Amino acid sequence: MAVITGAMVIAPLLGPNVGLSLATMLSDIKLAKKAFLSNISGLILVALISIILGTIFKVDPYDLEIFSRTLVGLSDIAIALATGAAGALAYTTGIPTMFVGVTVSVALLPPLVVFGLLLGSGNFDLALGSFFL
Repeated sequence: MAVITGAMVIAPLLGPNVGLSLATMLSDIKLAKKAFLSNISGLILVALISIILGTIFKVDPYDLEIFSRTLVGLSDIAIALATGAAGALAYTTGIPTMFVGVTVSVALLPPLVVFGLLLGSGNFDLALGSFFL
């Protein structure tokens, strides 16, 4: 649970996601490539660290915090849309980027961390559900 919560707090993918959005709006191919590579690098790094932690520590796949991030449902799609809308609204109205980072982290990093933990612990079916989320 601490690893998943930590992933929500640090928001390391805020810059690349905002850069990719800006590049899309401005049709800036150079910025889009740089932001995309940064985003992919960050995702791979998070996944690798989670896989390593999943092999080192015992992971209970049916713990509430982990299991809830392995099933994709209509409510998850609604949450993703709501956090995206909140992030866009916060960014366009000048609210501090900390809030935008939290929305990105809540939507993206916890399922990725759970994916890595479950993959590292050998729970491939549940890891796949988390990956889809």
